[in-house]
Amino acid sequence: MQLAAAVEHLRRIFADPNTAALELIAAVAPRAREMIWRWHLPLLLLTTIAAILSPLSWIFSGGPGWKMALAPALTACGAMLASMAFDRLLLYGQHPVLENLDQPPIENVALYLQLPALSLGLLAVVHPLLGLMGVVAGAAYCLWLAVGVLGRLYHRSAARILTSLIGALVLLMLPLLLFLLLTNLISAVRLWRAFS
Repeated sequence: MQLAAAVEHLRRIFADPNTAALELIAAVAPRAREMIWRWHLPLLLLTTIAAILSPLSWIFSGGPGWKMALAPALTACGAMLASMAFDRLLLYGQHPVLENLDQPPIENVALYLQLPALSLGLLAVVHPLLGLMGVVAGAAYCLWLAVGVLGRLYHRSAARILTSLIGALVLLMLPLLLFLLLTNLISAVRLWRAFS
């Protein structure tokens, strides 16, 4: 874990996300697992600590419950999963753009650009709910930012890149939808047995 490196990458992204993405690709982006371990995890840990120690939670309710304390970090993890799925759909899509094989592959740019969303989770130091709202707003903005940056890198229209993003989100929602379908079926069977 490298908190100082994470802060430096945050500074670059806030200064100019396009340049930061190009520098990442030129330096050959690390694997998603390595990127998460080195740069994302320190921010996730800080967010969780900030939510647990948030003064307003302790003043008004004697401290946040574990669900509330973990909510910003878990939401940030969801945003990271969506970004990784987005990156993979673009990289391994049906018609990947390989204009120059000598150029390094465009890997993990959306995941990289999620760093600002994780940093907004530090608003949980005031209250976990504020951290949660910061992560949600930041993740939405960072995904939209990734659409623009990746559109330029892949030389595709924003509409085509946005379609890949929607596909990634739908892909992530499928397990949740299957779980909801299963729980509804179980509830329906229980009700049928109770009334039959």
